[in-house]
Amino acid sequence: VSGVAVNCPPAKLAAVGADQMNKIGPLVFETVDKCQRSPIWMMAILWGFFAYGAIWLLIKEPKNKLFHLISLFCLGLIIFPEFFYFKDIYPLHFRSNTMFKLGYQVFMMMGIVAGATIVSWFRVHSSWKKWIFFAGLTPMLILVSIYPYFAVKSYFGELKTYHGIYGLKWLEERYPDDWEAIKWLDKNIPEGQQPVVLEANGDSYTDYDRISAFSGYPTVAGWTVHEWLWRGSYDPIAKRAEEVKTVYESPDLEASRSVLTKYDVKYIVVGGLERQKYPQLDEEKIKELGKQVFSSGTTQIYQVI
Repeated sequence: VSGVAVNCPPAKLAAVGADQMNKIGPLVFETVDKCQRSPIWMMAILWGFFAYGAIWLLIKEPKNKLFHLISLFCLGLIIFPEFFYFKDIYPLHFRSNTMFKLGYQVFMMMGIVAGATIVSWFRVHSSWKKWIFFAGLTPMLILVSIYPYFAVKSYFGELKTYHGIYGLKWLEERYPDDWEAIKWLDKNIPEGQQPVVLEANGDSYTDYDRISAFSGYPTVAGWTVHEWLWRGSYDPIAKRAEEVKTVYESPDLEASRSVLTKYDVKYIVVGGLERQKYPQLDEEKIKELGKQVFSSGTTQIYQVI
């Protein structure tokens, strides 16, 4: 994040060029086209159910200050992105990270408030008050239920085939050799140690960096755009990606060894994704850099010597 930017900046304070920005203290003013507002109907769909519950609690449980405080805090998180956003690397979807990161917090906290609302509803003895509340709640509940209905179906299909609750089942099925490599690392590296494991890095939301992600051991370079986003600069990840490529493709043994020393690499992974990413992969050179300590199908692990 390079600053807190103003959404829909006033023309007098806005920057002129697309790559420019003005700053006043901690506030950033980009160009006037950096202006996005959330439609009222969209806000109602997203937050109407929770807002209704918060108002009910405010009326029926005025002494329950904890839930009122949570609701007030969430209201601030919802309003903030309508006026400000945390400036990151994305030029078009400049509010996206601010919106969804704050929105996630609101959704979880207001879910707790909604639970308290339901309990409060059962405490009401007057039946007509209950049904008035329920009549107002039902359309809001239907609206907020639209998202999980489609989200669950889009990810899990039609829910006709049970896949279990194990989160790494897909990895075991799609990349069985890599899965065996991960298990080998988990079994053979002493507890408390965090050796650097070299593997191919790739773009965001791909299967690259799978060894690091699912073994928990660090690697030299992660997903390119995410690394760029977290650091605010493309240069560090671009440089590291080239160094990783050097180890896999360069015929220069000393240059490759220099990269391994620089990042204190202990293990080198050579699998299907490495061969796909680096078509000039020099396995004979890698055999000179380390000794093979694991092999399963097309995946090998070399321990740097």
